[in-house]
Amino acid sequence: MLIEVEKYNEVYMRVFSSADITNELYDYFTFRVENYKFMPAYKSGRWDGYIRLYNKITGNIYLGLLGILQQFAENNGYTIKYLNQVIDIYDNKPEDITEYINGLELHSDGNKIEVRDYQLNSLVYAINNNRVIIESPTGSGKSLLLYIMIRWYISKNIKCLIIVPTIQLVEQLLKDFIDYSSNNDWDVEDNIGIIYSGKEKTNNKNCVISTYQSLIRLPKNWFINFGMCITDEAHTADSKSITTIMSNLVNTKYRFGTTGTLKETKTSLLSLQGMFGPIYKPVTTKELMDNKTLAKLSIKAMLLEYTEETCKEVKLICKEGKTYNYHKEIDWLISNNERNKFIANLSIYTTGNTLVLFQFVDKHGKLLYELVQELLLSKNSDRKVFYIHGGVDIKEREIMRETLITDKNVIVIASYQTLSTGINAPSIENIILASPSKSKIRILQSIGRSLRIKDNKTTATIYDIGDNLKYKGHTNFSLIHFIDRLRLYSAEDFDYKLLNINIK
Repeated sequence: MLIEVEKYNEVYMRVFSSADITNELYDYFTFRVENYKFMPAYKSGRWDGYIRLYNKITGNIYLGLLGILQQFAENNGYTIKYLNQVIDIYDNKPEDITEYINGLELHSDGNKIEVRDYQLNSLVYAINNNRVIIESPTGSGKSLLLYIMIRWYISKNIKCLIIVPTIQLVEQLLKDFIDYSSNNDWDVEDNIGIIYSGKEKTNNKNCVISTYQSLIRLPKNWFINFGMCITDEAHTADSKSITTIMSNLVNTKYRFGTTGTLKETKTSLLSLQGMFGPIYKPVTTKELMDNKTLAKLSIKAMLLEYTEETCKEVKLICKEGKTYNYHKEIDWLISNNERNKFIANLSIYTTGNTLVLFQFVDKHGKLLYELVQELLLSKNSDRKVFYIHGGVDIKEREIMRETLITDKNVIVIASYQTLSTGINAPSIENIILASPSKSKIRILQSIGRSLRIKDNKTTATIYDIGDNLKYKGHTNFSLIHFIDRLRLYSAEDFDYKLLNINIK
């Protein structure tokens, strides 16, 4: 039984076979999206909830899924015939890449940078395989990896594109690249352009850094000349905007994604591998903590206990017929005065720079900010407090980041969306997870904000707040998600201590 494969462009390959095998492939690469039942398109009947990666009519399927196609053929005893060269594999030696890196004279804050073994391994794998998702923990030096990669491809006259999820990351990457170039003659301004709202849509630089929100508005022909693309925080890349952008990069042979954590759903993993290729995990967070590359982590899992009367009240508020409304529970929690006072008191009694992460801006973040200000005022404290969310100007966010570098006792109350992903603030010593969350990615990315080592900082503390509103056999959502987070910490081999606290 034969499967014929040919490369169509740098986005797709074409796969042809008999009708029976075609149907098998169609089914194999078809799957339901997580939480599809709650999506408007499904509710309205416009979509059946399935993602189909293989087009039976055209034969098109993402080129990055070649390895999974090969495994499918092997498992079923089918033979693949290649009609042209589908994927190029190179054989650059580690010592050759090391020699190239040494020639870059990498520095940061005036000090020479030594590339670590796991970073070199990632570079060798990526450069030799052309496509890869590098899953490396927050704090493992991904921005340095990006810098070395664009320098490698620009030296070969290949135009590069870096896609990031936020404006703040555009500016941060640019600053990092300037820092890495401080001891060589490579002019960052001449080589790199940045694009986001209010910036010129330049395309005449060797490398462009932009947000996907800005790139999605550009015409298809804008992407034609890019030979290499890196998508940072690639776990966000299964959105329609990113898939559209990646599909526009029809001539982009070298495709890479970097992330600290990947979603473990079939939908996400197959979609991401289709765009970027196989997953490569060079090192774990625990390994980096053990070798003191990252700060030693301590998690205080604080389970808030409520009175029986309160638990009964919440159950009645959230009950809708025979079901229990998750959103009503969350609304009750984030508006609960005693809970918010507990979080505010906890934040001001921490020592060192503290990050308080919330989910809802007006309903929760604003309340916490006002409570913290009131408490500090009552104690005549001059401790600085920042309130950061999506509506805050990029300049104010940069002031906050710079203050975290120069000051040692700042409180930042920020939304998950703005500060849980990608922001480099190594001086954060404490993180309070103020809003209940069931997202593995959000939790691990949030924890990663505190793990970078800076000056004398060698430890980090996470305060994970859960809520026990269990009543007569009914277990509330916040408690279920809290238990799931404890399982996650155990799976990641993190140290945690469970503390039961009476909210009163």
